[in-house]
Amino acid sequence: MPLQDAALKAANVIDYLNRAVDSNGQRLPVENIVPALTVAAGAGFSTTSSLLSWLIYGLVAYDGMQDRLLQELVGHGSNDDTEVTPEILEDLPMRTSSSGKCSVGITHRISLAVHHREIWDNPDLFDPDRWDTERVKNRTRTEYMPMCIGFNFALQEIKVFMCLLVWRYQWLKEGEPEADYDPFFQLIRPINLYVRTTKRSVWPSKSDSVMS
Repeated sequence: MPLQDAALKAANVIDYLNRAVDSNGQRLPVENIVPALTVAAGAGFSTTSSLLSWLIYGLVAYDGMQDRLLQELVGHGSNDDTEVTPEILEDLPMRTSSSGKCSVGITHRISLAVHHREIWDNPDLFDPDRWDTERVKNRTRTEYMPMCIGFNFALQEIKVFMCLLVWRYQWLKEGEPEADYDPFFQLIRPINLYVRTTKRSVWPSKSDSVMS
């Protein structure tokens, strides 16, 4: 079927690649499908796992971040049976994301980013609340340009993961060494980060005013 129809009706990427045809009715050659899927699967797995690693680092390295996220989930009625949906994520009153829409900002804000010093104040300072400042809200498109075809999907996926991980487990740093990374590796990720988890059995009470 035509590319647009295949994109709307396909059950998954493999289904799309098998069914889609170009304007001449030609399918993607089989010898091109496997390399394309390998790149897509590898990019999606490694980048998401790298971001999750840094987010967990943020939870255990900075006091209060984990508690803030947990309190917001409690404050909005989460329980063990809650299915974290895009609608729930949109309804949480956390910091704004790069798209300007309300989202699970705690997870977004503790991701590590390199900001140009001429544009961003104190780019090396860990400042989760910078995303809520007028300076950031009014930034131009060229000041923050995450470029990835799967960017929105990946962020949504990460937000769901973090809500579930923090709701179900308490995360604690194991050992004293600071997390290090290899700056020459394609994906910068912590290479000596050790954490341990404890399954939660007690949650904080629902607050009248959820921290934001």
